Amino acid sequence: MNTSPKGSSLGIGHTFKTFPTQSVLVCMELCISYPMCRSIDLNHENKVCRLQVKSSVTDPDLLVATSNTVHMDKEVAKILLEYTLTPV
Repeated sequence: MNTSPKGSSLGIGHTFKTFPTQSVLVCMELCISYPMCRSIDLNHENKVCRLQVKSSVTDPDLLVATSNTVHMDKEVAKILLEYTLTPV
């Protein structure tokens, strides 16, 4: 499982779609709904979800320090959503 610390993103040039949201769950769900999405960058300050065609799993050197931003790979997003939506 690959998660990145708060304050990381894939940088510029890998985004194929953006959405206004500050919810990491909404951002993850959007990524899962697009087959070409490999990861998300969610900027809490600007309230923008960026869907990425690259992943830090396959391209770890692309990660850069970015304030107020959380990076998450699609594989992690799927696991977290399944856990979040599973009744206890």
